[in-house]
Parts: sequence; C-alpha cells; structure tokens
Amino acid sequence: MIIQYTNLDCELLFPDGVYAVFSRENLEWTVTNNKGMQRKFKDGVFTDIGQIPCAVETDSVSGARMMIREDEIVSVTYKNGSRYCQHRDGTKFHTSADGSEIRVEKRNFASHCVKVNKEDKQIYSGLGPYSRTLDGRVIETYLPDGSKTQTFLDNIHTKKSAEQ
Repeated sequence: MIIQYTNLDCELLFPDGVYAVFSRENLEWTVTNNKGMQRKFKDGVFTDIGQIPCAVETDSVSGARMMIREDEIVSVTYKNGSRYCQHRDGTKFHTSADGSEIRVEKRNFASHCVKVNKEDKQIYSGLGPYSRTLDGRVIETYLPDGSKTQTFLDNIHTKKSAEQ
C-alpha cells in the first residue's frame, strides 16, 4: 500500500512487514526489512543504519511465529505458511500460504483482496474475436453496501494484434 502526503513524502507498507519511507526534503528512502534491519537509500547509494529491536516468539501449540518490532509492526507467520501483518497505522494484511491472495483492511476504508492468477487463465466475453484475459492480478474491493467491484487488465485480441 502507498500512502502519499501533501508535502510529497510517502510511505510504503508491504504485506510481509517491510516498511519504507520517502523524505522529499532529504530526497532519501529509509527502508526497514521484515527482520527489522534498516537502510537509507540516497543518490543510488545505500547505508546500513542498524536494526530495530524485535521480540520473536513461537507458539509451542500452533507453531505460529510472532514478531513484534519496536516500530509497532506485528507479523505472524502460521505453520501452514499464511501470514498476518499489522502496521503502526492499523493497516492489516492477510496473505494466503501460497501468496495467491492478499487481503488488505483498514478501519474506515474499503477492504481489498488482491488475487494473483498463477495459471494465466483466459476469460471469454463471447464478443466474437474479442476476449477478456486476466493479466495475472485481480483486485476486489468490498464496499460498505455489501457490493464488490473487480479490477483487472483488459487485453483485446484482434486479427491485427495476433499477426504481430
């Protein structure tokens, strides 16, 4: 998820706990990986800053591994490989074990589910030589009234594009 502010600073929140911040004033990125290691990137050069303190615990019953970082990011990796991550602003990511679905939730915002099509299936619309194909990603948005929208890339296959 990308959060951009009016002063053009921005934050990137990743489902695995990676967190990146861009400072327009300094023109540099500060990136914290999912193990708490931090680096600054400026003018194509990176500098290691150090590590944020982390507490890691594995539940003996469920086998789930939980990490709580000092920067208020919590991530849980379950025994089946699925993952839960919550960032400091309350954004929650739920990732399936095979990485094919990532659900994004935040209070007062519409929820989203990003589905990655690993089989490269085609969907035919029945419009003669035209077909609708998935580019491998579908974004479902769940609206407060209970409806759902789906967003994906349309590719129009015509005789001319098939010859190229």
